[in-house]
Amino acid sequence: MPPIPIVRYDRVSKSYTRGAPVVRDLSLDIMPGEFLTLLGPSGSGKTTTLMMLAGFDEPSEGQIYLNGRDLADVPAYRRNLGVVFQNYALFPHLSVADNVGYPLRMRGIRRAQAGEKVRAALDMVRLGAFAERKPTQLSGGQQQRVALARALVFEPEMVLMDEPLGALDKQLREHMQVEMKDLQRRLGLTVLYVTHDQGEALAMSDRVAVFNNGQIEQIGGPRELYEAPLTPFVAQFIGENNRLCGKIEAIKGNECRVALEGAHIVASPVGTLAPGAAVELSIRPERMVLTAPGEADALPASVIDVTYLGDHCRLRLSALGGETLMVKLPIQQVPERLLPGQPVGVRWDPLHCRAMTAPASAAGTRPQQEND
Repeated sequence: MPPIPIVRYDRVSKSYTRGAPVVRDLSLDIMPGEFLTLLGPSGSGKTTTLMMLAGFDEPSEGQIYLNGRDLADVPAYRRNLGVVFQNYALFPHLSVADNVGYPLRMRGIRRAQAGEKVRAALDMVRLGAFAERKPTQLSGGQQQRVALARALVFEPEMVLMDEPLGALDKQLREHMQVEMKDLQRRLGLTVLYVTHDQGEALAMSDRVAVFNNGQIEQIGGPRELYEAPLTPFVAQFIGENNRLCGKIEAIKGNECRVALEGAHIVASPVGTLAPGAAVELSIRPERMVLTAPGEADALPASVIDVTYLGDHCRLRLSALGGETLMVKLPIQQVPERLLPGQPVGVRWDPLHCRAMTAPASAAGTRPQQEND
């Protein structure tokens, strides 16, 4: 018997006034013990999706279920969900212990029992020695832990997190990613996490739902989304990506031959595409290999510049009709002298090239390179 989801969104939509729906016909299951991330650009509907589950917003259509119970008439404070926001929402005049204990007081938990739960929650996030301090006496990372302890102290059904690491610097953010994921695994927590940071989503999640214009464009594990994007939007939004436009010239078995601008032919897995279809090829920079100019099956290109980044070098190449390609190479694979304007070749394994239906807006236009 398959596991029963802890949360189910059943054809949920949300609109404000007369505008276009912020969330459109969303159906999504969240499984017990899962770390599920909603990833997407600003305005894509991910935060609204979380807020409807938390009870701070109501669906315009559809139902949301928590452990099989329709949440339509259940107020936010009765949903037994822990929520962590980007600004932490700590009370500056209260001590750390009183901030963490606040949800227990609101639930009428006796002082002695509440004290034990607060101490356990602070020990869980390694802040037991900071119980009497005020939030202003803590670092950003410590304040984030206090907010997390407050969300866990009453043993919620699951934890909802909306950009909780967005205010931290890069190094601390990466450290907290590891800590939060470790805590989630140790406690078996179910987490719904919202972020626009693709690296954060890939590092922490069991599954990632990529949002675009109020809908899920693709959902899957981090590796699946990165290595096998189904749409150009997912390929561009998750990680760095090279795009090349062309048309399918022929199909043989599971491989198609794609004609690029300049009459160059490359191979790709075929998927469900047909001969003559306009496609957009997606190739990750680290999947590209530099070759000598004119080598068979290599795409001709020339060097724009080379950037040294310690463990690897980043090459910008000009290829075909002037399109810019990004190539990431380990230091040991970079030739000693690469000069601007120098001709080179670039190739990739067809298995690492994804051919997808080209967006209508891209037809007949030259693809542009997008940065992270």
